[in-house]
Amino acid sequence: MSILPAPPHAVSVLSACDLNYLQHAVACIASLLANNPAMHFEVLLVGTQDLSPAAARIHRSFQGNPRITLRIEKFAIPDGFSYPPHHRFTVETYIRLWIGELFPNAHRALYLDPDIIVTADITQLWNTDLEGKTLAAVPIPGSTRPALHGFPPGSQYFNAGVMLMDLDRWRAHGYRDACLKYLNEHPEAAIDADQDILNICLRTDWIALPFYWNMISPFYFLSHDLQLSTAELEQARREARIIHFNGDSKPWSYFSRHPRRAEYWKYLRMTDWRDFRPADHTPANVLRKTLSGLIPEPLKRQLKKIIP
Repeated sequence: MSILPAPPHAVSVLSACDLNYLQHAVACIASLLANNPAMHFEVLLVGTQDLSPAAARIHRSFQGNPRITLRIEKFAIPDGFSYPPHHRFTVETYIRLWIGELFPNAHRALYLDPDIIVTADITQLWNTDLEGKTLAAVPIPGSTRPALHGFPPGSQYFNAGVMLMDLDRWRAHGYRDACLKYLNEHPEAAIDADQDILNICLRTDWIALPFYWNMISPFYFLSHDLQLSTAELEQARREARIIHFNGDSKPWSYFSRHPRRAEYWKYLRMTDWRDFRPADHTPANVLRKTLSGLIPEPLKRQLKKIIP
């Protein structure tokens, strides 16, 4: 890990998390490094909590790797900022609105949620032509959010877990202040925290990326109609380059059913958290999971009707 300033060609990456998600963010960074041997990364790991108690473990995770310049910082939320409480999102998700200030000298940056694993080279993503727009992101197929927010027919809605951003345009258009102003005036619009606010404020100022750059959980668990054919869905799964473990099936849970959960453990083992054991990996749950695997699926469905 380099302690020198990042070279001019470095890829600027922002990851924001609290202490509960810190090891997952470190696994994400490990996967980024492992699959991009020709790239140098300037990574900012930031949270509103003090991450310094874990700094030694973070640095050990990347010790000896000259391709990463890592900053670990505590972010002070400005006075007067407020956000609607949410059972799934912490204040850390809003830190990305300050990305222009966090990378004051960068022209372009990549934002990655901490519950992400990169499985391929991202050179194509980093070099994406933004076509004069401020950001590139992956649209959520079949999303009902555009209609809910009153967007014109045919509008798309992106998942904000992976965003390639033109920071010069972001700053020039004052999007940080525009998003904060809209959030303050319309807190009810923040259904999925600032993701909705970003979609509203940049509705016509983003381009769509291929699905494989942000394979969210609905691609693996059909929780809503993606409006994709079976062939399209299977192709997206085959080509997945970034796996986003959003939603409830987190790979660090012993009961995770996510088909790509092994990717998380592969890269976590490259970090100082390699000996992590899920809190729900108990003898009772091992027995429960084993017995569950012996019960035929039709019987499981019948039991669920009887025992919710």
